[in-house]
Amino acid sequence: MNVHYFAAHNWAALLLRTGGVADLMVQHELPGESRLLDMFRLWESVVHRMVGSTTISPIHVRRPSGTAYFRPDAVARLSTGTVAVDAKYKDYDDRNVSREDVHQLLTYSSAYRASETPRAVIVHPSESTTTSERITVDFEGRVLGVIDVIGIDVRVHPEDNSLHLKTLLSS
Repeated sequence: MNVHYFAAHNWAALLLRTGGVADLMVQHELPGESRLLDMFRLWESVVHRMVGSTTISPIHVRRPSGTAYFRPDAVARLSTGTVAVDAKYKDYDDRNVSREDVHQLLTYSSAYRASETPRAVIVHPSESTTTSERITVDFEGRVLGVIDVIGIDVRVHPEDNSLHLKTLLSS
């Protein structure tokens, strides 16, 4: 196995509790016995389980040509209400959150508004300690939304990260 994906394979085994990455391998054999994982889907599943997410109501976008649906990857049920959580398999340790992701999370924060200030959360994998930063989006002094960006240290056991993530979500 590629050493770069060693931690991801361990997380997959813990998450799936079956054959590990065997459930995510492509249907046909690949030359050189290489393995392919859909890391985006895997990370979404990891975050969904870490948050303890349940049923996620879709956001409807109605157009004359039909209806489209937006759905966050997870929702966190907090004492203040429900907060949308989006799993991003991106290296946000070393770069800024993209404009597209800010737009997406503002839509989620508006739909799943848990308090007076709309809030949504991005959870991304990190190879450093778990981090948290807050992005505030405002217009002429009025807060449109708050996006918490949480980097989860993938070197730490998922159960420990789950507790830490839930603490960060509640703050």
